[in-house]
Amino acid sequence: MMTTNESSLTNRSAELQAAVRFCTGALRMAAAGYDPSQPADARACVRIAVVGMIQLISAMCPNEVSLLLPLNELLYGLYDLDRGKVVALLGPTKVSHSPGIATSDELFRAMAAAAMTCLVERTAMDSRTGGQRCGQTIIQDGV
Repeated sequence: MMTTNESSLTNRSAELQAAVRFCTGALRMAAAGYDPSQPADARACVRIAVVGMIQLISAMCPNEVSLLLPLNELLYGLYDLDRGKVVALLGPTKVSHSPGIATSDELFRAMAAAAMTCLVERTAMDSRTGGQRCGQTIIQDGV
């Protein structure tokens, strides 16, 4: 026979497992439908992922509701964007030293440069040929 503590731990474990399954399912669904070239669809996928994270955090920390405030604000802000309203959280920030290029573009370029560097170093290929080969591979892969 189970004691009250053992029963409580079993229930808690089941709750956490369910929350992890829910979060994992939400993240998989979000990843499967995510397409950054379709902003409204991409935002919907991000909202699904955020809901999964909210559920998991709620299960892990049921007595700390304040932990969810930033995620809820993000969720509401994404919803508002789809309704044409830009909330302050998601609005652009004016900076005097604007980078001019998105971080994702910068990262993509850096990964291509790193791939070219590895190719050149490992095969003793000249950098021009390595760059062309990397460029062809990127184009073939449809990136």
